[in-house]
Formats: sequence, C-alpha cells, structure tokens
Amino acid sequence: MRFFDFFALTVLAVVPILWCRTRLPRIDRNPPITEQAAVRLGALFSAVLCAIYILRYVVYR
Repeated sequence: MRFFDFFALTVLAVVPILWCRTRLPRIDRNPPITEQAAVRLGALFSAVLCAIYILRYVVYR
C-alpha cells in the first residue's frame, strides 16, 4: 500500500466518528442520541467505509 492509501484509510477511520460525535447529539430527537451512541454509530459507519476501501484495493490491485 502506498502512503496515499494509509492517509485515505486514516481519514475514512477518523472523520465519520468525529462527524457523528459532533453532529448527531444536536439532532432534536426523543429520546436524544447520546454521545456514546453517536460514537458507536460513527465507528460502524467508519468500519463499513474502510472495508469497502480495502476490498476495492484487494480486487483492483
């Protein structure tokens, strides 16, 4: 893997978690989304994005 691949995986792993952590608790919802639940959702979203990226790398290398 090249440097760009590591950089892209780092971004795909971190950005969804940070975005969900900061944005989801602000949504006016009953019951409210806790910060812990938002981080879990962001981690799940991040894992899916990283898996797609890795599968794409393996298939097209």
